[in-house]
Amino acid sequence: MNIAAARVQEARAQVGVARSEYFPAIDYNLGAQRSRFSGALLGLPGGEPSTSNLYHGWLTASWEIDIWGRIRRSNEAARASLLATEDARAGYG
Repeated sequence: MNIAAARVQEARAQVGVARSEYFPAIDYNLGAQRSRFSGALLGLPGGEPSTSNLYHGWLTASWEIDIWGRIRRSNEAARASLLATEDARAGYG
């Protein structure tokens, strides 16, 4: 009985994964860099060390247009699998 319940939970999670493909994927990246430069290293006279900071960040979003129905079919398959798993669990009881 516990195995059947675990399979239902797994099938529900798969439905959630399939549904997530309807929404845009969002990604971000943040970074910082600190560097110290001395003119004396290049043979320049009286090169006082200078420090510079660089900060960067970006955000990207992507979304797949479901022209051929791949996402829709994936959702239908996940839902059908969930219903079959729930029916199989009900058959054990």
